[in-house]
Amino acid sequence: LGALTDLEIINLSFNEITGSIPKSLRQLTKLTRVHFGNNNLANTIGSDLGLLTDLVDLYLDENNFTGAIPTEIGLLTELEAFAIFNNQITGTIPTELSNLSKLKTLYLDH
Repeated sequence: LGALTDLEIINLSFNEITGSIPKSLRQLTKLTRVHFGNNNLANTIGSDLGLLTDLVDLYLDENNFTGAIPTEIGLLTELEAFAIFNNQITGTIPTELSNLSKLKTLYLDH
């Protein structure tokens, strides 16, 4: 994925993808929409997502992510929608999410 440097939208939802979020995603700095919902992605959500500062939508719902929500999500100041429901997320909601002044939709349930 890292070679697709002009990519703005990636939607891989409903594909039964396994493994982790690819580290190469951090190279796609023009991304505005990332939809990885309804797969079998696992492990922790990497702090690398904080490098994607143009993100408007980030959907990681309905996977098997574990651990805490990375504080670096708070760096995504263009973010309007963040969905991470139905994962195995633990810990508290990072105070850094209060930096997301454009956020309109937040799904953190179960």
